[in-house]
Amino acid sequence: MSIRPKNCDPTSRQEIERDICRRILAHVEFEERSGAALQSQQGIWINEVSYQKLIDSPVDYQVDRDGAEERFGVYRPISGRPRVEIVIDTLADAFWSFIVEVIYRRRVQLTRSSVEQSLSLLVSRVMSHFYFHHLCDFMRHFGTSQYNREREELLATGWSYHMHFDRGQEEDGRSLLERELTRLSYLKLLEKSQSCSFLIESVLANEIAEYLGGPVHGFLTRSNIDLYRIIRSLYQEMVRQSESIEIVVI
Repeated sequence: MSIRPKNCDPTSRQEIERDICRRILAHVEFEERSGAALQSQQGIWINEVSYQKLIDSPVDYQVDRDGAEERFGVYRPISGRPRVEIVIDTLADAFWSFIVEVIYRRRVQLTRSSVEQSLSLLVSRVMSHFYFHHLCDFMRHFGTSQYNREREELLATGWSYHMHFDRGQEEDGRSLLERELTRLSYLKLLEKSQSCSFLIESVLANEIAEYLGGPVHGFLTRSNIDLYRIIRSLYQEMVRQSESIEIVVI
């Protein structure tokens, strides 16, 4: 199934993400409990049948297992029009396995709203990962940088962390599931980068500039400009012009 935004409106990516979330949420059913008002999702829980189905599932994916983001899809720099393929079944299995893990470890029941919020966060993270590959692909046409799969995957992981999971962000308003996703992403970035360096925006920006900038990298680092801000602005503009990339859900 191909999902294509109709124009360059900033909500196009959001519409794609909402569609992916709806399809993943369709794997389970929810029900009202404790007499809570139906209009308040705080009282709507995963029903017993879906709950038991999740627990009995043999699936053993983990959201932050090594290379997990890569297994959720692939970026294909096709000539003329790049393409991102999202493997929705793998993404759904990983998400629901994460939910079961939290249920077991925390001994909590989960509301529909908390599940939806954490799923939205995960899907946004995955999309940011692949849009970062799109940015790298675009920038390679302006310089002499060469594609390095291992390094670019590390940079994409670091980028998606800073876009959505930075522990320095305010967490008071986040649900338990969102905080758990943040914690897992933090630990995975530490593991993949083998240091705390990528947790610092300026360090990550310098690594990206070195990877993409080639000969001009030295000039950029000596110019005392905010590289992270420039890269983020360029990334956001690429996202706004999202009609340049085809999103396919398989």
